[in-house]
Amino acid sequence: MTLLRGIPGALLAALAVLLLAGCGEEAADDAAAPPSEAPASEAPTGEGAGDEVSGGESEFGERYSENHAFRDTLDLDPAEQRRGEEEAERARQALETLRTGGEFGPEEVNGALTGLGYQADAVFTAAFGDQVTFAVSLSPVCLEGIVGPAAVTVEAHGVYMEGGCREPAGGH
Repeated sequence: MTLLRGIPGALLAALAVLLLAGCGEEAADDAAAPPSEAPASEAPTGEGAGDEVSGGESEFGERYSENHAFRDTLDLDPAEQRRGEEEAERARQALETLRTGGEFGPEEVNGALTGLGYQADAVFTAAFGDQVTFAVSLSPVCLEGIVGPAAVTVEAHGVYMEGGCREPAGGH
């Protein structure tokens, strides 16, 4: 009986190893196929040229979009988008005042954002060189941006597919 109990677990472990072994790998047929080239007359031009080529493949490889889907955010409905833009402008004004004063470390940025009424546990700040990055969760709206010596940027968007308002560090 003990032998039979171990078999389902061993089968699951073997299946997991087989599935994970192929993550990010190209199939042998894909690797052997020569890269497709569009005639010069069909080559993409203008803004974003080279980003997408025929068949949804990017210049970085056919799995680029799939492997970077963790960076995608959920769509906001029009009312949520409007709210996000209004909140982004409020934050931008407060942070611009902070920036022009010259004191904009993580603590100061956090203080400015919580001073606008955002919950302390919904605000994230971090130093990044001479800049401060921040994220504010106003579920389902997120504010994300940078305060630096030259400028303040604030973007409103939906939560990341992986969850939360901070861009995930990496996919698979």
